[in-house]
Amino acid sequence: VFHALEQSLQKMSGRDRYCCLMFDEMSIRENLHFNQKFDCIDCGSQGRTCSIANHALLFMISSLLRKWKQPVAATLLVEVQRKR
Repeated sequence: VFHALEQSLQKMSGRDRYCCLMFDEMSIRENLHFNQKFDCIDCGSQGRTCSIANHALLFMISSLLRKWKQPVAATLLVEVQRKR
C-alpha cells in the first residue's frame, strides 16, 4: 500500500501531496467465519483466542486539498478502552 501511495504522490504537484493520517474506531457486529480452504482461524500476531472482535481500528491517509484518500491499515479488537 505504501509503495503504491508513494508512486501516486510522486506524480502530484507539491500542494496536492499535503495529507494527514487519520484513525478511527468503530463498533462491528460480533461474527466468526471459518476459512475452510486454509482450515484455520487467523487471529494475527496476538495468537489464538476465544474472544471475537467487536471493534475495528482503521487508519487512512487523506488529502488536505484534493479529493483522495487511501486506507492503509485495519486491526480488529475485542474491546476499546476509553479515557474519561
